[in-house]
This record gives sequence, structure tokens and C-alpha cells, in this order.
Amino acid sequence: MKSFLCQNLLERFLYRLEDGTVFQLTDLRAAMRISSGNPGTAVQNGGEDPIVITIALTGDAQVQKAAKGDILTRGKLKKELDRQLEESMALTADRMKETPGMDIANSYIRLGEYARELYEQYQQDYEGYGEHIAYRFSVDMDVVNE
Repeated sequence: MKSFLCQNLLERFLYRLEDGTVFQLTDLRAAMRISSGNPGTAVQNGGEDPIVITIALTGDAQVQKAAKGDILTRGKLKKELDRQLEESMALTADRMKETPGMDIANSYIRLGEYARELYEQYQQDYEGYGEHIAYRFSVDMDVVNE
């Protein structure tokens, strides 16, 4: 499901926070940017610059089920939702990378559109492409109720 979210293939998505609060995410949009290298990125791939795939997720979040216990304000709910969803997306992306041929954003298919020079470099080397990917996620959901 998170792969579909990164590819703008979901209209809505239910997400549960660690405290049990459940959100329905709607009006979902994922913007992707592909670039070569990133200053300050830890390179763990034999000294080559990573291919940085930055995915910005936005949308509306409506509380479907509030957690028992502390009542969080809208600002705190938003901050927690953004943080936990960002971490969850990064974890899922890293797990998918462990399987050859898996890419949470399906970025290899879209490489020619986003980064022509990288497409030319990796068009015959899918495995090499997958080994050099580094994901960055940014989540900015609007909590539309409490």
C-alpha cells in the first residue's frame, strides 16, 4: 500500500499511530524528485554518489478513531502523524530495497523523465541502480478535525 501511496495510486489510506489513533488520509499527493548525490549523505555503496529519491507526501488527515488516554491537540497530532508516517515510509522503502527489483516509488521506470543523465547511465543496469538508491521522505498532512 505504501508503494501505491508513493506513486499517486491511492485515493484514501488508513494509517494507525503507535498510540492507536487511526487517521483516514485523503486528497493524497506524492511529488518525486530524483537527483544524483546529496551533500552530507552517508555513502554506503563503494564510494559512489547515491541516487537520491525525494518523495514529498501531502494530503488531508481525518481522525477516525482517537486513542484512549492523553488527548493531543491538532498540532501535536499533525506532528506525530507526519513523523511516524515518514519513519514508516523510510522503513518500508529500505525493506523493499533488500529484494532485487523492488523500488517503493517505481522510480527506475520514471528515471528518463526525471533525470535523463541517470537514465543514460543506468538504462542497462537495473541492479546497479537499485544498489545506489537513497530515499528521503517528507510528510506534510493537514489534520482536518480532532
